[in-house]
Amino acid sequence: YQRHVITCEFFYKGRKNRERIEDDNEVLPTPQEQYKLIQHLLYQNTILQKIFEISKYYIYIRTT
Repeated sequence: YQRHVITCEFFYKGRKNRERIEDDNEVLPTPQEQYKLIQHLLYQNTILQKIFEISKYYIYIRTT
């Protein structure tokens, strides 16, 4: 749950910041938040890679 909150906050703040013209007052995430965000993104990437490999396998089976 904590990883989800950090990720959503990061992307929500990023979307809001893109809408603003001035980024001088932007608060950057702490190193610990950055680390947790990277961990979460790597975890999601690993899951997506596994799903892709499984899907690729089943597509190969169906086409042969």
